[in-house]
Amino acid sequence: MRTTTNELGYLYHQTGYGDALAVASLIELYTQTDVPGKLIIPQKREAAENPAFVVNKYSRITGDYDDKKVIRLSEISLIAEAAFRLHQEDKALHYLNRLVEERDPNHKYSSSGQRLLDDIILERRKELAFEGDRFHDPNRLKSDIIKKDGQVRVNIPFSHPFRIAPIPEEELNQNQNIQQNEGY
Repeated sequence: MRTTTNELGYLYHQTGYGDALAVASLIELYTQTDVPGKLIIPQKREAAENPAFVVNKYSRITGDYDDKKVIRLSEISLIAEAAFRLHQEDKALHYLNRLVEERDPNHKYSSSGQRLLDDIILERRKELAFEGDRFHDPNRLKSDIIKKDGQVRVNIPFSHPFRIAPIPEEELNQNQNIQQNEGY
């Protein structure tokens, strides 16, 4: 496979597009010993907030060195959510701790009930950061998207019309029975 400027790594890498940076609120979720947190590097940059939090998850953009996983072991470990929803909390807690142990051996969960589900969702966010699927979790969970960076907090409710993309004009032209999504 040949890498191109459409690769995910090119979006983050500072010698590529360098368009996407991490936010402080995500960095605060990681402990000092949490391996994925070490893939975010604070740097001083012109025309950016200082420090800018540079994502170094995909460290090379030439060649196909940074594997983009279709499904990863950690994603499988996050079947903890499925076990929780099947009322198998012991199994859910086991899978959650198995995932966390790989990244941060000094951390272990003992939660239950809603707190356990919240912990699973939190670890999913931390583990799968910068892989292009964050937007889908709040939609799947029908929860608000909350962006907090410093003193700025933006809340986009699940019911907001822009949570659904517009229907392409060509599709609307081909089928007169389709109406454009609200807000577009």
